[in-house]
Amino acid sequence: MARVTILGPDNQPVDWSTVAAWDGEGGGRLTPGNYLFEVAGVAQEPASTGNLQLVIDLMVVQGLETEVHNGASTKHWLSLTPKAAGRVKQFLDAIGVVPDADGTFEDQEFISRQFMAEVFEDEYNKVDPLTGQSTVKKTSKIRKEMPVEGAAPAAAPTPAPAPAPRPAAPARATAPALPAGPRVASLPPRPGVRLPVPAKR
Repeated sequence: MARVTILGPDNQPVDWSTVAAWDGEGGGRLTPGNYLFEVAGVAQEPASTGNLQLVIDLMVVQGLETEVHNGASTKHWLSLTPKAAGRVKQFLDAIGVVPDADGTFEDQEFISRQFMAEVFEDEYNKVDPLTGQSTVKKTSKIRKEMPVEGAAPAAAPTPAPAPAPRPAAPARATAPALPAGPRVASLPPRPGVRLPVPAKR
C-alpha cells in the first residue's frame, strides 16, 4: 500500500474541502454564477460542422458567488460564421479588442485579457452509439461577457495604410538660351577644310 497525495503549486497537499467534485462530463462544470476570467490561450479549429471556431482557454480568476473554482480551467467556443458574428463582437468588446479597418483581428491579442461573464447550465442529449439510447446531460456555458470595471478602454482600430505618394517626375533640363547675335561655329575646323569667307558688302 502507498499513501496518495496531490500537491498544489505551493508544494502543499490539496485542501479537499475546497475541491468541487466533477463527474467527467462536459470538461468540468462551473457552478452557475458570475466569474472573472482570464484568457490563457486561443486557437482556430474546425467545429464538427466543418466551420471554423475560436477555442478559447480560460482560467477562473475569481468567482463572485463562490471561490471553489478559483484557478480552475475551462473552455469557451465561438463560431466564426456570419450568423454567430454577434457573439464574437460581444466577446471582443468585453476584452477590449477592436478589429482593424479591414475587419480582421489578431487572435493572440486575447492572451492575458480579462472579462466578466455569467456561467449557466445547459442541457443536451447524448446518444449512446451502442444502444442508441439518448440521455439528457448538463454542461456549463458562458454568456453575457462584459468588460472588467476600470479596465483600459479598447484601442482605436488601426487605420488602413495610405497609398505611398507617387514620386514627382524629374524636371526636364532646358538648354540655356543662346545670346542674340551672329552664330559662330563652336567646333574647330577639321584639317584641310576651309571656313567660308563672309561675303563683302
